[in-house]
Amino acid sequence: MSVRRFVHLVLEEFAPRRSNYTLRNIDMDRFFLPRPSPVPSAAAAAADAVEYGSLPCPAMTFYPPSSSLSGNQNMEFFLLGGNHNMVVAADQSCRTVLYDPGEHAVRTMPALPYQVTLPATSVTVGDDLYILDVDDGGSFHGLIYEDGLNEDWRCCALPPPPLSDFEVDSYAVIGGTDIWLSTHDNGGIYCFDTVRHAWSTVATRWTLPFVGLAEYCHEHGLWFG
Repeated sequence: MSVRRFVHLVLEEFAPRRSNYTLRNIDMDRFFLPRPSPVPSAAAAAADAVEYGSLPCPAMTFYPPSSSLSGNQNMEFFLLGGNHNMVVAADQSCRTVLYDPGEHAVRTMPALPYQVTLPATSVTVGDDLYILDVDDGGSFHGLIYEDGLNEDWRCCALPPPPLSDFEVDSYAVIGGTDIWLSTHDNGGIYCFDTVRHAWSTVATRWTLPFVGLAEYCHEHGLWFG
């Protein structure tokens, strides 16, 4: 688990003709690091309360393509963590862009297959982003980073998990290369090896002991989720 200083908060802002999505970078240091002033005055305390209770200004705004179909202007956002601290945005046509908060820059990314249904479950392993679409019969794709002449990501179709029930409840990255996931109702625990691109069964009639994504923090030897 890489240490991330910022939480990236995406908010959908509705408008009569076309909605947009604003991304805010929330610096978490102010919530955990000690304050420099030992005994703040009443005015300083009031200012701190306003600061802590207010959201930062948007760092970036994303507009989905216009559509004549009601409710068909949605976007989905994926955290590209691991060795990076970036955000992948995908529109309703599965076209993607990559936003780098550190550089405050946007670059193009390979499009996902059109049949991928958003939102989808995603997780980062190293430089790569893995996306599981549970509504499309369990289709599984990866944005795999290639450190070659172009230093770019490519979209890869991957074997779907060997599940009869694609309602994924829990998932995590184990050992830096394996993705473990489990389904509800004790459907079992399954492992995807990102090096061999192969699935295996870890346990049947068991589930991971958490809900959603969990990440391991080496500094504390603890799982967070």
